[in-house]
Amino acid sequence: MIGEIKNGKPFIRITSGLGPKRKKAVTWPNQILCQSLGSRMLSNDLITKLWDNVVIESEEKFVIETLRLIVGENLERVISISGGYDLFRGYSSSTFRSSNRRLIAKLTTQRLPIPLKSLGDGVQRLLGIAVTLANCQNGILLIDEVENGIQYSLQEDLWRMIFKAAKKRNVQVVAATHSWDCITGFAKAANESNEVGILYRLNDMNGKIIPVKYSEEELEVAAAQTIEVR
Repeated sequence: MIGEIKNGKPFIRITSGLGPKRKKAVTWPNQILCQSLGSRMLSNDLITKLWDNVVIESEEKFVIETLRLIVGENLERVISISGGYDLFRGYSSSTFRSSNRRLIAKLTTQRLPIPLKSLGDGVQRLLGIAVTLANCQNGILLIDEVENGIQYSLQEDLWRMIFKAAKKRNVQVVAATHSWDCITGFAKAANESNEVGILYRLNDMNGKIIPVKYSEEELEVAAAQTIEVR
């Protein structure tokens, strides 16, 4: 079995070990983009790189609308700056550095922009979800502990955003959670959406993990009756 390039595409030649050699070209499928978001906040380096792609793809409006779930309409802009930028004095030739970039936010209630991190963990978590969604066109997004940092009252709005954004960008979202508030928020958002939302509970049966599927209708009943599905 030999990998080669033919007509600009990779393929495999398969040869049998018996009789006359037979060759068959197998074209590899197109690569599927996959992004992952862990339970922790993204590093400055990674968040600014993802933000660069957001700007290139003109997705700033989507990210800002997502952050407004917490910040409110006061949020005007999000900007990436270098480590040598002083919020009070601007750039200084003596301290200018292109590395250590960070994101700042411009609010209507503040004369000067402020570090985005100062808006709290919830904003940082929403930012991570939004920029990875924006960077995952036609792909798969894996999110661990999706509810981390997000207030319980915003879980339904969070899932509405995910459903809407995933549909627009053709992204399949696979999220893990231990939060009942997250599950009920998911159930409500899924039942008012035309998109398919399915919950799987993972049961440990004698050391073997067995997935139990809950449809949107079953989730709605479980949420209304406070039936434990975690």
